[in-house]
Amino acid sequence: MEINRRLMERPKIGMSYVGTWFTAMTLITCFALATTHGIAQTNSAGFNPDSSKSISVSSFDSLVSNSIVLLKTKDLSEISDSNHVNIMLCLNTIIFTIRNPSFKNRFTDDKYQRLVRLSEEKGYPRNIIKIYQKWIPNMGMGFYFPKLKMEVYGTPRAYAMFNVRYFEEGYVKLG
Repeated sequence: MEINRRLMERPKIGMSYVGTWFTAMTLITCFALATTHGIAQTNSAGFNPDSSKSISVSSFDSLVSNSIVLLKTKDLSEISDSNHVNIMLCLNTIIFTIRNPSFKNRFTDDKYQRLVRLSEEKGYPRNIIKIYQKWIPNMGMGFYFPKLKMEVYGTPRAYAMFNVRYFEEGYVKLG
């Protein structure tokens, strides 16, 4: 009984590791809840984190091809901010759509998988945080980059993915 009572007592000097961890997690959670759009996203005029950019299949294919060329031919530090945003949008769209059972057949073509494989080969998640050193964790263990106002990996919000319009331009792929 004495041992249990001592375990329940608060440490007299300093905080335990568990107490420090709990305090840090509480502060991070409060910060995330206090920001207007979730984890550290700014409330700029016209920004809606729950709305994605609508894009045609041909435009999306063009962005995917451009992203592949950039990742093959340039070092990550040589790629412009706007191109990194496009790469992140494409990766989020492909990866998150494939995870959705309703759309499991979308983006399974080789060109889409080539972008995902190439990003893994280049160590995109590991190396992008070296380029943009100021980042914040997003939901699902991804990264939010305040400089780019963009997130990648994890569970991205709708603004960080494209809404690819499949039923235009004669392209019909159910899935």
